Amino acid sequence: MVMTPARREIIDFSDPVYSYGEGLIVPSTDTKEYRSLEELEGKVVGAQVGTEYIDGLRASGLFPEVKAYDSIADILRDVNVGRIDAGFGDCPIVAYQLAQGSYPEVRLVSGSRRRGC
Repeated sequence: MVMTPARREIIDFSDPVYSYGEGLIVPSTDTKEYRSLEELEGKVVGAQVGTEYIDGLRASGLFPEVKAYDSIADILRDVNVGRIDAGFGDCPIVAYQLAQGSYPEVRLVSGSRRRGC
C-alpha cells in the first residue's frame, strides 16, 4: 500500500520493508518504450480499484477514459484483447502474471522494470 498523507491519517504505517515501482502494460504490438504519462496522452487506460494509480491517472487530465478494474488479471485481459490501450499495476505482480503465459498479446514496458520491478 502506498503511503499518502490521507492514508496516514487513518493507518499506522510501519517503516517500509520493500518498495517497487509501477508496471505499465501495453499490447505486444506497441513497441514504444514509454518514459512519461504524457507519452500516453489520449489513450484509454486502466488500473485497479483502490490504488493510487486510479487517482493519479484521472487527476492528470491526459486520458479520455480511465477504467477501474477489480484485479490486475482483469486489466491484463482487457489489454490482451484490445479493450484498453494500456494498464498500470504493481510491477512484481504484473511481471509474475505475464510470466504465466496467459496473456500472449501483452508486454511489460521495459522502463517499468528499471523503476524497481
